[in-house]
Amino acid sequence: MTQPIQSSSTRGKPLDEERGGFVPDTEIMSEHGAVEITDLEPGNRIYALDPLTGIAKLKPVTHISSRQYHGRVYDISARRIALRVAPGHPILYETQSKCPPRFRPANQLSEYEENILINDWETVPRKAPDEIDVTDFLDEFEVCVSYDCHGHTFRAALPDGCEPIGRNQWVGYRFDAATFKRYQAAIEELGTGVWIRDGTSHWRMPYRFQLEDFVQFIGWYVTEGSVTWKKNRDTAEIQIAQKKAENREKIGALLDRMGLEHDRQEKSFKFGSKLYGRLMEGLGGTDCRDKHLPDFVWELPTEHQQLLLQTLLDGDGNERQTYYTTSDKLARDVCRLCTELGIKPRHAWRERSWGTPIWEIYISRTQDQLFYSSQVSELLSSGPVFRLTVRDYPAVLAGRNGRFQWIGANAVS
Repeated sequence: MTQPIQSSSTRGKPLDEERGGFVPDTEIMSEHGAVEITDLEPGNRIYALDPLTGIAKLKPVTHISSRQYHGRVYDISARRIALRVAPGHPILYETQSKCPPRFRPANQLSEYEENILINDWETVPRKAPDEIDVTDFLDEFEVCVSYDCHGHTFRAALPDGCEPIGRNQWVGYRFDAATFKRYQAAIEELGTGVWIRDGTSHWRMPYRFQLEDFVQFIGWYVTEGSVTWKKNRDTAEIQIAQKKAENREKIGALLDRMGLEHDRQEKSFKFGSKLYGRLMEGLGGTDCRDKHLPDFVWELPTEHQQLLLQTLLDGDGNERQTYYTTSDKLARDVCRLCTELGIKPRHAWRERSWGTPIWEIYISRTQDQLFYSSQVSELLSSGPVFRLTVRDYPAVLAGRNGRFQWIGANAVS
């Protein structure tokens, strides 16, 4: 059953849905970052807020419609807010009292000069394992297992069907990827040391890491990392560059903790591995315009997402908490990461006379307010307006020109 969002100003009476709606250039924060409302379809998941609990979750769009409209629209514009909606659209606000957040139609905002916007929310708490196993992200690899008993004893202790593909005195028994994943617990219990590699001519590498270390490794790779595939050697070179000395110390200590043997140069770190070349390109992208965050980030606990965001800022941010990237996908991912952390992101696409255009993402927590006399104006508009119905929760994170605020959807199903 679909119900219109109700406003405290109408004393419990449903708002007239025909009067509300977003203009076409409105962006909605979704699981893919900011998406124009014209590109949304039923089933797409967007961030929605329960104002009573302060919990934000991804919720599906259940209906979206557009209609031609000629008349007044309300333009709400300030440094951190940019919305344009048809009269009657539910605007979410708070008061200085301890009353729960309320909705007021856009055409009734003049009742109060000052409106406090929604500034605090959180996502559902998540649990995560202490370690990351990178074989969960790889399809092709070889496992090397050392042991401290006789080889026949080791073989006899393996489960039925767990057959190694070979053995030698330097690397121990070798297993293919499928066998290892099927019998991983038994192999790890029997071996005194377990490593992965790309094949017989490649170095053995660690594959299990503390979660917080791997999160930082991903952050440094996404901001300052690259993979170079060697033409004259059967390997790939993973490099992490960093200009700041204090950050180089962090990266060096991180690689040491992870057991990733590397060469330290004046302003960068390098190590060779085809396997890790594939891994990092798959998780974080191939070049600066292709960088992105891996999917597992969205299942991380808040403290690890915060650690990732701080690492990103240490790599490609500044002291004003502005993050820079040339990657469209990474810009969307960082905006989504901010939303997960209870931060309303702002973003802008900047043309530069001396180089490639770049995304700027402004990351700060502020107590946003709406002042009617200076930030709300009425305009005449002719064109489509879009109405949005969302599952369960009545507010969405929406905006124009890269500025987002929580505002009412048109209906809840």
